[in-house]
Amino acid sequence: MKRKILTIVVLFIIAVVFLCSAGADQQFRDYHPLEAKLVMIGPGAKAIAPLKQGTKVEELLSKAWKDFDRCHWSQAKDAFLSALDADPRNQLAGEGLAISVYRSGDYKGAFKLANDLKASIPSVQELVSEIVVAEVQSMIRAGDFAAASEFLKNFPSSDSGYGRAHELLGGAHELSKQLKAEGMGYPVIR
Repeated sequence: MKRKILTIVVLFIIAVVFLCSAGADQQFRDYHPLEAKLVMIGPGAKAIAPLKQGTKVEELLSKAWKDFDRCHWSQAKDAFLSALDADPRNQLAGEGLAISVYRSGDYKGAFKLANDLKASIPSVQELVSEIVVAEVQSMIRAGDFAAASEFLKNFPSSDSGYGRAHELLGGAHELSKQLKAEGMGYPVIR
C-alpha cells in the first residue's frame, strides 16, 4: 500500500513538474515520467498515516504543496522544512522537500538531503533516485549523452540507487559507439 501511495505521489509530482517546467517563455522539452517497469508494488507495505485535519503539520503541508504547484521552490522548501520541524518523520514533508530542492536545480542538495533523511524517511532516497533514473533515461532517449554525463556528476555511482542511472548511461553510450562503428548511428527513441 505504501508503494502504491508513493507511486501515485511520484506520478503526481512528475505531472506537476512537467506543467511547471513549461512556462510561457520556455520551450517544451521531452520529459518521460517513470516507466511502469520501474514501479514495484508489493504486499505488506505500510500506508502513510493520515493527517488530522486542522493540525499545524497539515496546514504547513497544504501551504507547501500550493507553493510547490506554483513552482515557488524557495517558499515550498521553507514550508516543507517547517512541517518536518513539527513532525520529523513525516513522509510527505520529506519527499516534498527533496523534490522541491531537486526542482530548484540543486541536485547535490537533493542528494545530500536524501542521504540525511535516509534513516528517518527512507522513501525520500528511493524517490530521488527514481527521478534521477527517469531523467537520465529521458536524456538517453534524446541522444544527449553529454548532458546526462554532466547531470550524473551530482550523484555517485557507488550508491546503488544512482548507480542504476550511471549503468544506463554507460550501456547506452557503449551501444551508441558500437552502432556508429557499424555505420548505423544512434537511434533517437521517441
